[in-house]
Amino acid sequence: MTGGNPETWLAARLAAGKPAETWKPVPAWYYEQIGLPVPAVPHQASDQGGHRSPNGIDLATRPNGRPRELPPQEQYRLVNLSVGGVKKTVHAAHPVLAAHCPEARDGRDVRHLGRGRACRAWNWWPEGIAWGTRSENEMDKPEEVRVAAAAKGAATRVAAGLGAPPATFKCVNYIRCGAMVVTEGRRCEACFVQVGKGATVLLNAGMRFQDVGEHFGYTAGDWTYKLAVEHGGYARTKAQARMQRPTLWQCVRLIWIKRRVGG
Repeated sequence: MTGGNPETWLAARLAAGKPAETWKPVPAWYYEQIGLPVPAVPHQASDQGGHRSPNGIDLATRPNGRPRELPPQEQYRLVNLSVGGVKKTVHAAHPVLAAHCPEARDGRDVRHLGRGRACRAWNWWPEGIAWGTRSENEMDKPEEVRVAAAAKGAATRVAAGLGAPPATFKCVNYIRCGAMVVTEGRRCEACFVQVGKGATVLLNAGMRFQDVGEHFGYTAGDWTYKLAVEHGGYARTKAQARMQRPTLWQCVRLIWIKRRVGG
């Protein structure tokens, strides 16, 4: 299952007659993998992404600062596991998958599902996380994270003398702006600003969060929301934007607004 959020996942579990939350012990191989002694009583991990110490105390998680392009509440989470006075800090998703889905672990990355729409703080299994290949994991990252990583990698290679400066390509709106970009099929910075302003107009007019992203050629609304906040002064939260649905009158008005805003 991909997409959604903890609220919809919980509702689906309950509707299917499944437990809201299931706890399982962290297996011995995981302690060995991270360099901790194997305890007589293991930690517990829940399929909602929770963690408990061997004596049943709930363990707090915290953001790890990555990806830095995302706000802290959407970043990967860390948790401390302690055994016999030895402490290890691990990604919060790892003990969950080790406990609930150990059989597929060999040579695999941990994916946060959603194709760019996933929240890295939601470590629910199987709705939010899964084992996967490195390429699958890369494709799960939000577009702004992938773009930033590609630009940084290219700059590092050029600085180290390992490659020529990247070729330039026409902006997708080249006829309108006449600008060049370093990645084919991308917008220039000036066009990103225009997308942000246009997305703000559409969101304020009641357009669905997902539809705003698709209007500008993106598979989700997260990137256009970010641009709307940065360049259009959009003031509502992402949660509020996700929940809005246009009225019949707004749908009619949006037909005209979309033509004016462009893509």
